[in-house]
Amino acid sequence: MSAAGRRGVSSRAEHGPLWHQLLTLGLIFLATGLVWDSVIGLCAGRLGRGQLRGWRTALVVNLVAGATSAVLVLGATV
Repeated sequence: MSAAGRRGVSSRAEHGPLWHQLLTLGLIFLATGLVWDSVIGLCAGRLGRGQLRGWRTALVVNLVAGATSAVLVLGATV
């Protein structure tokens, strides 16, 4: 094992420092998650718009959607 490998640093210089690799990986995960969540939201909005007939149904769906969003935000911060 090389000295760089023993220090916990990437032994392949062409890939850059480890902190840079981890930052890049985190940004890729963040972008992928945002795109996926946006697609799901757009599909749900399209489906929901077609199914909402009465005001009571619209209110219940909006409350459930708001509660779900709040739980996801709180879960992401923990």
